[in-house]
Amino acid sequence: MAYADICVLYGLETYSISSKQYRSLHFALNGCFRKIFGTKSAEVVQNCMQMFNHLPVQDFVAKRRDKFLLILLHQIIYYAVYITTVLHVN
Repeated sequence: MAYADICVLYGLETYSISSKQYRSLHFALNGCFRKIFGTKSAEVVQNCMQMFNHLPVQDFVAKRRDKFLLILLHQIIYYAVYITTVLHVN
């Protein structure tokens, strides 16, 4: 995923996003691809997205959400273990 995508989609993994908002983000990213490649064809845009391994917005956000939740879970477990060891020491 390009740096521009990361900037536009930064933090979305922490929010609940409606299907209308996903469509808006998809529309904006399609517009970027249309300008970059100088085309109005939806088929060309889809081919370019596939060629550059560009995930659909929903898949990208879902992947980042999974990673975010996994990191959060690891942090919760770490602090739970830390607190229990501190309480047992005292």
